[in-house]
Amino acid sequence: MQTKRAGRHRVLIDLSLACAASVLLCVGTSTAAPKDQTPWTGPVPRAHCGPGDNTESGLQGQTTLAERLGGAAARGLNCNLQLVGQFQGEGAYHAQAWTDVCSYYSTADSPLQQHPGVAVIDVSDPAHPHATDYLNAPAMLQTWESLKVSEERKLIAAVESEGGAGIKPGFAVYDISDCRHPVLKAAIDLPVPPGTIKGHAGAISPDGRTYYGAYYPVSLYVIDIADPSNPKLMLNWVPPGGIGAPHDLSISEDNTRAYIMNPGTGASGKNGLVVLDVSDFHFRRPNPQPRVVSTLFWPDGGIAMTSQPIRIHGKHYILASDELGPMLTNHVSACAQGLPPWGFPRLIDIEDEKNPKTVSLLKLEIDDPANCGQLANDPAMTGSFGYSAHYCRADDPKNTKLVACSRHEAGVRVFDVSDPYHPKEVAYYKPPVRSGNNLPGSGINAVANHTFDWSKSNSRFLKRNGVRELWITSADNGFQVLKFTNRDEDDDRD
Repeated sequence: MQTKRAGRHRVLIDLSLACAASVLLCVGTSTAAPKDQTPWTGPVPRAHCGPGDNTESGLQGQTTLAERLGGAAARGLNCNLQLVGQFQGEGAYHAQAWTDVCSYYSTADSPLQQHPGVAVIDVSDPAHPHATDYLNAPAMLQTWESLKVSEERKLIAAVESEGGAGIKPGFAVYDISDCRHPVLKAAIDLPVPPGTIKGHAGAISPDGRTYYGAYYPVSLYVIDIADPSNPKLMLNWVPPGGIGAPHDLSISEDNTRAYIMNPGTGASGKNGLVVLDVSDFHFRRPNPQPRVVSTLFWPDGGIAMTSQPIRIHGKHYILASDELGPMLTNHVSACAQGLPPWGFPRLIDIEDEKNPKTVSLLKLEIDDPANCGQLANDPAMTGSFGYSAHYCRADDPKNTKLVACSRHEAGVRVFDVSDPYHPKEVAYYKPPVRSGNNLPGSGINAVANHTFDWSKSNSRFLKRNGVRELWITSADNGFQVLKFTNRDEDDDRD
């Protein structure tokens, strides 16, 4: 340690001498100590909203009873994000994926839908998005969280969900080279006994050759889609002790690791991240098997939901979220025990993949048990998901600065994570409440007289023509294009 310190001191002395010789050499040079790298565990700083925004009046993330009943929620609540264009259609369900100028989002598979299946939206004009097609292979009628895209090979795939007739289960792959008019490559039933696999979530490897399906919270099944016209089931893996049984998952850039979100409701009872070695499948080795590389479990979340591998300043992280708090839907009991009532996102350092560690919690004020008293009469406390998180997505996975997280009743929240130990919120958008619409494709119809819209899907960052867009979906508002409006918050983070 003394040698390292001495070496650092010599570097500083040499740098000082160089600065004395040439002022120009040292413009912008700093010898200050590194920023604090203590993990961030409290609510993140609030966004500085722009003039004219219809902002939250209560806790950060909360829609107060007065806002719900007084008309503010019906107009929508926003901070530094503004609606540009919308295709409401028949409503939306869990999932959104995209490529080029097209969005694809799932619907609820209601018999009342005129256009069942996955809606294909042309967003070449962000002010006037419109449907060009609907994908209605059986697996696309109710995809749950399994709808995923391969940018590399221009494919979209999904597994027929447990919410539909998923006991088969069906699996479908489309070619999206022409993003507006996908071409069906295969629609099959996987060769397993009924009930052995049920569709819930999934991921396509970055090289587009392998689909990893999640039978929540039981097994991981792997499908070879190297020939998308002839998908083949490689393995249905039921992990020993439930360690590695996925909710949702993602795959590493080199296609050899699966980042499994292990829900606490599974056989293991453990909630958190499991890193799996899936190189056997990537390299098409005989008798392939996943192997556990490492685990990171946490007690302040209940149903680990989603993961995305990202890089911040060259370092590798997992952007993760929990779908519910540690007491699941009993938010009141969580508060009584001093626990967070809701599930929230977090950043996990995986530079050393055998020893992942949490570096920051992307919590809002609603997630802090100390604020439970201000939530006592909040309708979200007696709801199901309430303000809990669902999907999180980075602006650029290889150079991440912003992330957007859908949080059910709390809308879509945007965070600046360019300093992963000091995150801050920079924007949010809660879509207008449309209670009573009863759109047949909406995922919220089971909730009568709701005073919120559910935000559940992945969000897309896109910058074109000098405008930074955010593509989202919500249950009653369908597909929406937002733009960032406050240049103080939406700086040139490209």
